[in-house]
Amino acid sequence: MQNPIQIEKQKTARWSWGVLDFFWGIAPLLIGTQLLAWIFFLPQSLHGHTSFRQLYTAGYMVRTGHAHELYDYGTQKAFQDQLVSREAVLMPFIRPPFDALVFVPFSFLSYSSAYIAFLILSIALLAMSVRLLYPWTDNLRASSKLLPFTIFASFVPVASALMLGQDSILLLTLLSASMFALNRERHFAAGAVAGLGLFKFHLLIPLALLLLCWRRFRFFAGFSSVAATLALISIWVVSPAQIRYYAGSLLHIGQGGNGGSHELLQYPLPITMMASVHGLVNGLLSSPSIQRTVITILLVVGTFTWIAIAVPKSRPTQWMVPIALTTAVLVSYYLFIYDLAILLLPLTVALNWSTAPGRGKNSRLLSAACILVFLAPACLIPWSYYFYLVSLPVFFFLLMLVKSARNECLSESVAEAQS
Repeated sequence: MQNPIQIEKQKTARWSWGVLDFFWGIAPLLIGTQLLAWIFFLPQSLHGHTSFRQLYTAGYMVRTGHAHELYDYGTQKAFQDQLVSREAVLMPFIRPPFDALVFVPFSFLSYSSAYIAFLILSIALLAMSVRLLYPWTDNLRASSKLLPFTIFASFVPVASALMLGQDSILLLTLLSASMFALNRERHFAAGAVAGLGLFKFHLLIPLALLLLCWRRFRFFAGFSSVAATLALISIWVVSPAQIRYYAGSLLHIGQGGNGGSHELLQYPLPITMMASVHGLVNGLLSSPSIQRTVITILLVVGTFTWIAIAVPKSRPTQWMVPIALTTAVLVSYYLFIYDLAILLLPLTVALNWSTAPGRGKNSRLLSAACILVFLAPACLIPWSYYFYLVSLPVFFFLLMLVKSARNECLSESVAEAQS
């Protein structure tokens, strides 16, 4: 008699051969391209031409007793020139103060050694993320046990995060751990782990608020507890005056600074390189700034409200976190290619669900949306000015996630009624 598990794997392989084989076909091309990029980029990275320079310098400033100057433009510039390399323009530290503590251990090393150490840590964290999402990769692993690792390694935003020394992969790992804890009904712990990712609060706050709207109160309690603790730590690291200065500076971010030590974050941002509603509005419209701001706010509030209402509150973790995380990406004010690495969580869950045997037309559309989101960042890198267009596949992906969640909820209700 044939093994039932083997029969199930064969069904999965026959139904989803087009989707899973696509990833096997495209992954070597993407990984090969990334390796070629590394040959060019690694020497530049070791000389300090990365985002890691700001994180490394912030850790050094805290360790050496300069935390009270953490958000001073001139002081940051002096330390970066001294410790890393001389640059015409500062790469400012724009994270909450507690985040600087994470990089204190790296500050004991030289910049190039610290960069390599953080790169190795990030690769290990990427592998850990795959392992934490193991419960949502059974259909992917039916094709090959290596497929989830291959998808993660070939996603272009991951390569961007690794090259630039960004901590987006650390955030992905924390969110994966939170998802894992939710799957085990440990809601408070899941919220607490997610709260540790508040160094990118522009992504975590929308996520937490949506789960609050969906009555995940224990998750929100855990998240809020950690948020309050990190706020106290931040005040301890710097000072209330620096906190106020940091908060005020964020209100002016992207308005085009005129220089001066009190305008740390008033520097021009390449908004059209943001794959979010913010980037899309500024990329498509040439109207005055105030009009673009109003339109952005209306679209962000509208999208958030629609998701909060449209998603059934009874949906399990499999749908809640991916939908909330994808929404957070779309409505984020500040978002670049490396931040898209966190989309690997909803992509993994969606691909695993859509490639299961017995799914209908909607699941194939969801698979198509996954492919579009996976490919879009790679396709638009040569035309970075138009990178805001990546938000369109992300929105389609979100739409299909919501539709799949609603359809599954309806199917379960019908099945319960018939039984």
